Amino acid sequence: MPVIGTFGSFTAARLGIYNSQAAMNVTGNNVANINTPGYTRQRPEIRSLYGGGVDKFYSNLSLNIGYGALIENVTQARDPYLDIRFRNEQSHLGETEALLKGYKEIASVLDEVGKGDDEFGMIEHQLNEIIALLQNLSLESGSQDADTVLRASASSLATLMNSYANKLDQVMTDTQDELKSEVDSVNTTLVKIRELNDTIRKASLCGDNALELRDERNVLIDELSKKMAIDVTYSEERIDQYSSVEKLTITMKGTNIKLVDGIYGAKVTMLPFKENIESMPYMGPNNVATSDADKAIRLQDGTLAKNPAYDPDAKRFTLSDGTQTDDEMEAWADNRYLLQVEALRDAKGRYQRKEGKEVTESSPLGDNDLVGGLQALRELLTEEGEFASIDDLNVDPAAATKRGIPYYQRSMDALAQKLAEVFNRANTMDPSIVFEMDGGDFVDKDGNPIVVNVTGADGNPLTADDLKKEENFALLQDFLINNGGVLKKEYANYNGGPLFSSRGDQNNPNGITASNITISKGWQEGSIRVLNTTKGGELRQDGNWYYPTTATDNIDHIITELKKDQSYVTKDVVGDAVESTYFKGSFREFFTQMSHALAADMKETQVIYENHNITSLDLDDSRASVSSVDLNEEATNMMQFQRSYQAACQLLTTLDSMLDKLINGTI
Repeated sequence: MPVIGTFGSFTAARLGIYNSQAAMNVTGNNVANINTPGYTRQRPEIRSLYGGGVDKFYSNLSLNIGYGALIENVTQARDPYLDIRFRNEQSHLGETEALLKGYKEIASVLDEVGKGDDEFGMIEHQLNEIIALLQNLSLESGSQDADTVLRASASSLATLMNSYANKLDQVMTDTQDELKSEVDSVNTTLVKIRELNDTIRKASLCGDNALELRDERNVLIDELSKKMAIDVTYSEERIDQYSSVEKLTITMKGTNIKLVDGIYGAKVTMLPFKENIESMPYMGPNNVATSDADKAIRLQDGTLAKNPAYDPDAKRFTLSDGTQTDDEMEAWADNRYLLQVEALRDAKGRYQRKEGKEVTESSPLGDNDLVGGLQALRELLTEEGEFASIDDLNVDPAAATKRGIPYYQRSMDALAQKLAEVFNRANTMDPSIVFEMDGGDFVDKDGNPIVVNVTGADGNPLTADDLKKEENFALLQDFLINNGGVLKKEYANYNGGPLFSSRGDQNNPNGITASNITISKGWQEGSIRVLNTTKGGELRQDGNWYYPTTATDNIDHIITELKKDQSYVTKDVVGDAVESTYFKGSFREFFTQMSHALAADMKETQVIYENHNITSLDLDDSRASVSSVDLNEEATNMMQFQRSYQAACQLLTTLDSMLDKLINGTI
């Protein structure tokens, strides 16, 4: 027959009261935290209290019915699989969100460029105005006033390009600051997670699950997953031969790089400047990599300088030719903004030990090791699209299809260079045609040869072959004018030269970018004007020279060049880019193509972002259905635990009555 000890019945009733009261407390805590962000619904784990004896004393005439129930633990209602899926989705969402934000910043500049009355935009409006003024100059050939008005319009166009280039530079600077801020934010999150791990560990050793601290930690892990793709694992850390505690480990997805390992945490940093530079192999002739021992930096003109000497105090490189460069931020931009994960340390700065030795090595992150918001910011700062180099393509085969801020900066530079090229080449004649020469030498008014010593944009003297190149005609012409060169009689009225320069105090057509394009010094001062013709004068029979002052063939040529299709070659803009003609079309079509590229990138990213956002919201809803507090469910629990509490109390009263009858009512 069933047997339960007299006072064992009281124990069952008492435990029923305790369990119901404890379960009610858990329910009350859930209800109180129904609006707490990140709170995970808690639930009591109840088990039956078994009180069986030794087997050899067990009687078939007895039936052990137990001694009530115990709340063994309070746990959280979470689904690890949903957590993993949600955090994976968050990393993609964070990446597309950061990309979309960057594209919108670029669009805010290009959209402003696109403003204008009745034309595609301000740049096109200014180009159309220049064409109209050139046509007017063609009708008023030789007019000083017409040339002055044209010069003012050209200066306005150059100023527009300067303005938009500076705004793109500002977007670049803002994105650099945001990357640094996000790296700091990641490190702050890692420190907080490590500290929570330590606190939870100590609580666990004292028998406390610290569920609220786990909720706080889960919120931080969710935030981290938006900036970096991570894997989260839980394991048992043995304290001694009798006890162990749970250990949380966070690693970068797809790698063995640990960000947090129990009470140890890592730190994400940008690679030191010298290490960042030296991580790149030197690319020799024809972009063939030399030995790994040869290192280089990429200069602002896109070229690579081999084996620079570095001064860490001045943050300056001395190149093999003795020149120096100290533009640290530019070098960072050219070198992918590489990051690294420092070795794991505890709160006191002590390194984690493995096999009795401290692990102090940092883990450099490659160009494609990151997924999430940090990677998106890096790509916005580095990706050049069609201007990518072989270096870039070797690291990332898809580099030519990724367009960050540098792509749009290079595109604006290409537009400025091509515009200046059209004007300058049409307006600058070969000095050997217009200046007096004797044999192979230029001569002064006395017939004495002029020693030509022209320096190029890189500071090196130009050779005789260099001076025969069209892009150096303006430099040679400037040198001859300043050193006594004499115009031939048939070109006595020649006042050509570069109309656009890379500096306002020079007549230098080389090195022009959107940020520095300006009208040349000669055009500002009036010594250079728009050539109406490239034809020389004729000596007539009466001994007088006739000059074709009414001819307008050169002005008409410039107008035609401005309207016709131009070929844009990558290496003309970026020295180490893979050479290709990436666009062919008019100036208007070029700017339209650049805007369409941005629109396409934004649309594609927007679609991907919305997909990730919807999936992320769905997964978050699924997590909430498991983990969040449901008021209806908690109300049901309250009624259930209230009734069990009342029943346990009634059982206790009944047992007391039965015992009283047994003791006091038995004769």
